[in-house]
Amino acid sequence: MRSIPNQPGRSGFTLIELLIVVLIIAILAAIAVPNFLEFQVRAKVSRAVADMRSVRTCVEAYAVDNDEYPDTEKDMWHPSLLDINRLSTPIAYISTMPMEAFPRMAGSYDPTLYGDGNYYRFYNTKRWESTYPQLEEQSFKWFMMSYGPDVDYSVDDPGGVIAEDLLNGETYMYYDPTNGTVSSGDIINSNKENAS
Repeated sequence: MRSIPNQPGRSGFTLIELLIVVLIIAILAAIAVPNFLEFQVRAKVSRAVADMRSVRTCVEAYAVDNDEYPDTEKDMWHPSLLDINRLSTPIAYISTMPMEAFPRMAGSYDPTLYGDGNYYRFYNTKRWESTYPQLEEQSFKWFMMSYGPDVDYSVDDPGGVIAEDLLNGETYMYYDPTNGTVSSGDIINSNKENAS
């Protein structure tokens, strides 16, 4: 049997070697993509918490200057942070309102029912004090909400149900990353607590 000498200039990969390389790349991508997506969600949660802390500072500064907390001007039940013009005019406590880290997609909700889906929602609780006097007793003055990673409110809030849920904690779902990065629950900040 005669051996065939290697011919110079005719080297290359076999089909099996190429398939192994493609398989290795596919496995690495399958590991990396979900981790990247989870990292994006965690970054948005951090942004929402930071935005709420910034607004909290502005709201508290406004209250010190005016002896009351600001209230939204357009919509009583589904207000948007954007509606609080007093935080930027005439004194600029904040230059621009931060946009919701988890905005709702256009067409996925009715803005007449749920307000502007691009901004955090802000509630001054004085509108509910007659119905829920315990708000005053527990010193709840305002709270802000973000949709959270599930991009949906985790409570039905007409008629001040949010206020009741905030007080008794029975049905309200606060976002908790230990339930999974993309899990139900809303990110909340109030005058009583830091954002979760």
